[in-house]
Amino acid sequence: MTTIHNYFNVAEAGFAQSLLEASGIEASLLDETTAGMGTMFGSGGMRLQVAEEDAERALEILANHVPETDGTGPA
Repeated sequence: MTTIHNYFNVAEAGFAQSLLEASGIEASLLDETTAGMGTMFGSGGMRLQVAEEDAERALEILANHVPETDGTGPA
């Protein structure tokens, strides 16, 4: 598995994961429980991961369907 994006907003992370899975790509979110602790505890947010062979397609899907944000609030 390879990380294709980090999220600090659980709704955005969940949406991206669901979008990929609806497109036939298995996606996992790591660090969901520590993401809310902030950078003080070394949290880099939630990591969205897919299989290495699906990474390019997954990034294309996200680029076409998910607005670019910094993960901290509304787009």
